Amino acid sequence: MDKPKRQYRDTVFRSYFSEPGNFLALAKAVTGEDYPADRMKDATIEDVLFSQLRNDVAFSFGDRSLIFTEHQSTINENMPLRLLLYYSLLCRETVPQDFLYRRRRIRLAAPRFFALYNGREPCPEKTILRLADAFGAKADIELVVTVHDIRYTEENALLKACRPLHDYSYFIHRIVQNREHAMALDEAIREAMQHCMERNVMADYLKKHEWEVCNMVSLVWNEDEAKKSYYEQGREEGARNGIMHSLRKMVKNLRMSAEQAMDALEIPQEERAKYSAML
Repeated sequence: MDKPKRQYRDTVFRSYFSEPGNFLALAKAVTGEDYPADRMKDATIEDVLFSQLRNDVAFSFGDRSLIFTEHQSTINENMPLRLLLYYSLLCRETVPQDFLYRRRRIRLAAPRFFALYNGREPCPEKTILRLADAFGAKADIELVVTVHDIRYTEENALLKACRPLHDYSYFIHRIVQNREHAMALDEAIREAMQHCMERNVMADYLKKHEWEVCNMVSLVWNEDEAKKSYYEQGREEGARNGIMHSLRKMVKNLRMSAEQAMDALEIPQEERAKYSAML
């Protein structure tokens, strides 16, 4: 079976809470406010390459509110900066440029920012991250992110207030338990899916998207592996450039032959033709 994606928690979270009904329940739970379902609009930013500028899930509610939610399996104190970039990018996409030069104020939906933590490190049940803490002096800009601990426990108040969030948290909890019993990740996920469907936990979603969920966590393409590949390519290219620079200086300034310079740099015989062609 193909190697499961390490980011399976984030992947399932995006898919599950992209469904308007699930997000509506989540928005009410984290803000304590009701929002009109008929004015919901998906505001998630999509980046087709590596998710570097793609937020998890966001919805706007007319010109009233814009709610960003980020799922985190590691504690990240740079979340306010990341969300500032997401919000700025969304404004660029949704506000016509010529509007910026009009005299009358542009009406903007009020943004709210939330991070939902579901990792292994200790985390307070609720904490606040502030952009201002990143500055070394007083600044005239602020962005506040409310962080909620959504790891599954029967006592977690936020999970009690939001059934979709409870079900998602329980599903992930079941996978973690399975992994602790030495199950392979793909096996752990399949068992958790069956377990939850039998107990009406996330059942409608898992039944409807069973094939997609299995493939979400079992894709051949792996973002981390892709990034590592590009990094290694870049490092190899940098090393080649450094070797070529040294070779050219030794040949020119020390009047060595190409073979003598490659001997000095201990370049393997099988690679020497390649470097000779570039001299």
